[in-house]
Order: sequence, then C-alpha cells, then structure tokens
Amino acid sequence: MKRLAKTGGASTPDREFIRQGRALPLGLSLLELLVALAIVAVLTAVAVPLYRDTVRTSQEGALIAGITALALFQEDFRLRQGAYLLQAADAAAITTAIGWRPSAGDNAAYRIAPAGDGAYQVTATAADGVRVCMEMPARVRC
Repeated sequence: MKRLAKTGGASTPDREFIRQGRALPLGLSLLELLVALAIVAVLTAVAVPLYRDTVRTSQEGALIAGITALALFQEDFRLRQGAYLLQAADAAAITTAIGWRPSAGDNAAYRIAPAGDGAYQVTATAADGVRVCMEMPARVRC
C-alpha cells in the first residue's frame, strides 16, 4: 500500500491517482450535460413569458402616459371651446386642433373618437401592436 502525499497536513488522493499512471476524468458526462440542459430549459420556459409580460406592461404604461398628457390638452381645449375635441384620426389632427404633440421618441399612433355623452375615447397603438384605449374624462379602460 502506497502512502498518500501530504500537502499542508491534508492528503491528496488525486496526486496518488495520477502517480499510478491513470488520468483523472475531465469534463462532464452525458447525463450531467442533459441535467444542466433540462435546468436551463425549465428556467427559460418560466423566464421568457415573464419578461414578455413585463415589456408589455411597460409599453402600456408609456401609452397611458401619452394619453394622460393628451387629456390635459383636452381639458384646456374644453375650457376655451366649451366641449372636448371628439374626433381626430391621427396625431397630426390632434396637434392641429388642440396643440398636443407626442413626446420625443413616441412612435405610437393616437386616435380620438366620441364615446357618447360628451366623453371621448383615446386609442394609442404602439409600433409593435400594443394598444391601449381609455375613455375620458372618466379615465377608465375601454
């Protein structure tokens, strides 16, 4: 029986294993690789939908912020004209009528339509298709 080499008071069986002419196994076995791959797949299956929901929620928040800014201009327009602007097909028509402009970098399309009883609906659609509709001045989702 050979003695194990001592290093700092602890024996190192790996050195003895190499001295006997056998190499240590290096790398991963196929089973270990498959287990790691399965863990990554499960984490991805959970994380990707959560990420998409988070991105959609943030886009909706940006659209709601644009609608809220537009509502302030609508209130000013109502004070001056006695009624809300009830029909506008795009941001250019809204800008012409009430002076509101989308913020810099806002690529959304905005549309105003009548909602009945003097109220109006604002629909904002982002470039990737996310859409928010709010009935104003009640500030409720359509």
